[in-house]
Amino acid sequence: ITITGGITPTLTTSSSSTVLCSGSTGTLTASGLSTYTWSPGSFTGSSFVINPTASTIYTVVGTTTVGCTATKTVNMAVNANPTLSITSSSSSICFGGSTSLTAAGGTSYNWNTGSSATSIVVSPTTATIYTVTGTNALGCSNTQTISVSVNALPVINANSSSASICGGSTATLTATGGNSYSWNTGATTSVISVSPSTSTTYTVTGTNALGCTNTQTVSISINATPTINATSSSATICSGATAT
Repeated sequence: ITITGGITPTLTTSSSSTVLCSGSTGTLTASGLSTYTWSPGSFTGSSFVINPTASTIYTVVGTTTVGCTATKTVNMAVNANPTLSITSSSSSICFGGSTSLTAAGGTSYNWNTGSSATSIVVSPTTATIYTVTGTNALGCSNTQTISVSVNALPVINANSSSASICGGSTATLTATGGNSYSWNTGATTSVISVSPSTSTTYTVTGTNALGCTNTQTVSISINATPTINATSSSATICSGATAT
């Protein structure tokens, strides 16, 4: 019987990456032998898809067709993803308003608006969810979202007791639709009295319970005062006489 020794099987390993971000997957591949067993994981096969939560050393044992074995290890480092946060100058805005959103926790950012700035100004017309993807110095990324709600403006009405008045007369103006009011006269009540000397437009700003404002105007025109003349057929008459 002839026994030949000294033949060591050649086991080769490769990895799609030696560094992963938390939550990412990688592939380990072994070649050169017939069968393989990986640990941790007890996986058998030439390729092993991994999803480690921490840096891990993987070991593969390869076996030849005649039962000879070889062992190799692969170090897989796992980098943490950034912890992102978003702050808003206001998470609730009035229709037509804007708010500033600022991301923190990464070294670079990508918003779903297309912006890559740290801070963005948004003016949504309806309630909107904004998403930012932040990447740290190690190339690992994470996402965070923030909601911005949009409050409706109050519907303000302004009416006058009379659209036209005579000079020196008074009109009553009434505003509705808000919780508080501010007139361009300086008044802050819903009902005011005005006595303009010329045709005038009055403006009222109404604010609702959510702090949103809207404006409305009401105009009052001034009718010309008639010029009255009175004359007498005689400025002086005798007692008992008549004058026209």
